[in-house]
Amino acid sequence: MGITRKIAHGLRLTTKRTVNRLRKRVPELPSLQDVREVHRVSVADGVSLAVREIVSDDWESESASEVAPLTIVFAHGFTLSAQSWFFQAARLRMLPKVRMLIPDLRGHGDSPAPARHLGVDKTAADLVEAVRQLAPGDDLMLVGHSMGTMTVLGALRHMNDDERARVKAIAMINGAIDTFASAGITQLLHSRLVRTLRRVGKRFPHKAEIVKNSVEWALEAFIATFVYHGALEEGASAKFDIVEFHAEEIDRTSMSTVLGYLDDLSEHDETPSAPYLQGVPGVVMVGKMDDVTPAEQTREIAKVWDVAEKKEFPESGHMLPVECPEKVNNELVKLIDKVR
Repeated sequence: MGITRKIAHGLRLTTKRTVNRLRKRVPELPSLQDVREVHRVSVADGVSLAVREIVSDDWESESASEVAPLTIVFAHGFTLSAQSWFFQAARLRMLPKVRMLIPDLRGHGDSPAPARHLGVDKTAADLVEAVRQLAPGDDLMLVGHSMGTMTVLGALRHMNDDERARVKAIAMINGAIDTFASAGITQLLHSRLVRTLRRVGKRFPHKAEIVKNSVEWALEAFIATFVYHGALEEGASAKFDIVEFHAEEIDRTSMSTVLGYLDDLSEHDETPSAPYLQGVPGVVMVGKMDDVTPAEQTREIAKVWDVAEKKEFPESGHMLPVECPEKVNNELVKLIDKVR
């Protein structure tokens, strides 16, 4: 989609949302439902992670005892939180004997962390620690979106052989195995302007937070224009105000967290994790209109992962889990059925 069409689409989506508000037909904001427990996982550097646990409706039922239990561990994207998996949690809890662990990655949501303790390698180690504390011995499925794909890849590096053997399936959505800034909008992370902002923000964090707050009025229009596409206006996603939900997720993310991850998003490369993918059933998904981590980056993952299926969805961008949740959920259900 050219820039003119993107702007026209953004204006149309913004206008439609404005009209709905004036007519008091405002879709609700989504969130995770039926959380069984919010665990606190303490890691070596003192950070405390919030990990939400959701189990399938028949978890306690003896009638499901013949089905092997499966623990699904999710990793969300940059400036998001566990809440961004609400569509997937609602669908997968309908399956027999499924347990979901959905953390707020460090610095996000209810898992605060100082800027000096932020980085993709640390989120990867955190994911492994959550598994060790909350799912020792369980069969595992790992699901990552955007920055969460690198978290999942890094987790494979941090696991020992026994833990990797328990990973029965992996799903990666809108991700990259090489640096995020190698393609798409994220190439701006290499620009002089962004490098200057990082230096100034780290030196004057309070002023950086003020700057962030001062431009939040433009967030929804930017998101509507460059992140979401036609699929957002169809199916389950049309029942919620996804654009405002996304803007609020970013709003809740502190500027120190944003700045704390920018270096990693420019430079972190998980190519060394590729050998650990071999033989593990999986799927990689991307929106054909993803400008953040373009489809070519997902194709690179598929090239180095011998048994993964590749799914590209038209009229969709970087937020597949909330933009076209039915398609994402179908792929996750198929993968679960396959490994069972």
